[in-house]
Amino acid sequence: MNIKKIIEKHGFTVSKDGDCWNIQQHTPEGEDWNLYFSKLEEIKEYAENYSPEEDFDAWWQARETVSGVPQSPADLWNDQRWKQEKLNAILEDI
Repeated sequence: MNIKKIIEKHGFTVSKDGDCWNIQQHTPEGEDWNLYFSKLEEIKEYAENYSPEEDFDAWWQARETVSGVPQSPADLWNDQRWKQEKLNAILEDI
């Protein structure tokens, strides 16, 4: 199975815009989660290096200026853990 099909199997929409791949999915808390790569294979490195703690910190700091960020720390943390689980599942399938 190719990487595009694996990513789509995990609920992402995959589209190409010029030289860039956009991988998009909504998190359980409603974040419009978009990832951009020049090659789909780059998702492997992104997944291996994903830090839910860093993502949480960035979104928590942005919650007052970015709409749609969960206001509950527990909800935001659950979204970051969900992202990590999705990325780990993609890695396993690749």
